[in-house]
Order: sequence, then C-alpha cells, then structure tokens
Amino acid sequence: MDGVDVEVAIGFYRSLGTDEEEQDEKDGKSVSTNAGITIICNDRVVLHNDKTHVTGWGEAGVPRYHTQFIGISGVVIFQSNTPAKLPLKTTKRGVDSSSQIYAVVKDKVREGIKIFTDFTNKWKKISKGELSEHFRIEETESAPSISLSQKVRTEEWSNVRRDGGKVFKPRLPLPKETDPTERVVFTKKRSEVQAVSEYLFDEVRPTTFVGEYCFDQILKKV
Repeated sequence: MDGVDVEVAIGFYRSLGTDEEEQDEKDGKSVSTNAGITIICNDRVVLHNDKTHVTGWGEAGVPRYHTQFIGISGVVIFQSNTPAKLPLKTTKRGVDSSSQIYAVVKDKVREGIKIFTDFTNKWKKISKGELSEHFRIEETESAPSISLSQKVRTEEWSNVRRDGGKVFKPRLPLPKETDPTERVVFTKKRSEVQAVSEYLFDEVRPTTFVGEYCFDQILKKV
C-alpha cells in the first residue's frame, strides 16, 4: 500500500493456557512474555509482544488480553524503500497510531486476533482431552518470519477486494455441540403478561423474566 509492503501473521505459537498459568498470572508471576503482537519496520522491532489497544486488543469487538489467550502471538512486518512512509513515531521507537496505513493494517490485526480469541473461548470449557484430539501445536519462542506465507498453498489464499493483497484464514476445529440451545419466542397481550406476573410474584416483573420462569416451572415437572 502506497509503496509499503505489509505482512500480518497471527496464530498460536503454543497450546492454550492452563488453569495453573492463570493462577500464576493472578499471583504476579509473568507467564505471558511471548504472547501478543510484535511490529517490525524495515527489520527493526518497534513494538514487542504488545497486548494493548495499540495493536487492537480490547477494542472493536476484540477482548482485552487475558491469560487464557496466552497462546496467541503475531507479527506485523512493514517494509519500504521510503522509510518516511512507515508508521513510526518521530523517535523511531513505537508506532504512530495516527498513520493511515497503520489504521488499515490494524483492522487486519484485530480480525486475526479475533479468530483465535473466539476459538479459545469456544474451547475453554471443553475437556483438554477432547481438544487435544483435534488441536496439537509445536511450541516455539520465535515470531513468524516473512517467509511464513510461503508455507500456505496458493489455492488457499483469497483476494482482499477493498485493500488489495491476499488473506489466508485457517479452518479451526469446533467443539461438538451435544445440546444446542433454542430460542423460544411468542407474543401475548401486555395485560395478560402483567396478570401472570402479579399472580406469581405479587408485582409486575420484566416480560422475559416471567416467560423464563413459567418455562422453568413446567420443565421441572417434565
């Protein structure tokens, strides 16, 4: 974009976090050193393993960093023959968040982070045994290199229409849904709902609460 080559790579560099690691973090022990997003401009690291809003955490639908996301790491690489176009602060240390090119790239970073935070949230309540059947990863302390994209087969890339470039999104395994939820919706007159509420609770309560209570009472009998 505008004379700057950009590569964004987000993914897992290790397995998901454990309950012990979450407790260690609460106890003040640093266990998240290698997680987060690293930004490189012309081979210089200007931001290392960032876990703040600067790289998209905690904004625009992306959750704030938490130890449960300890396995998520990423690198953003900017390269240009015109250094002035790079999203650098004047001190050459840190990212210029007001840069237009950085704003576009940050959207891609958030998109990538969310793929893996969503995956983590879906699996965090599932047994580690079931997860291990579908998900294995070799741990590494090194960030992805610019050659990472060469490992993805040509046919797996999709074109990005608005901004140009190409994107690859992995197909991640989903936990088995053994008892999916259903939405129960029906309509009654307000006066009738209020009458039922006053009968049950001696006061008018929210419609949703009344409906769920009635359903739960029948479910107990069933």
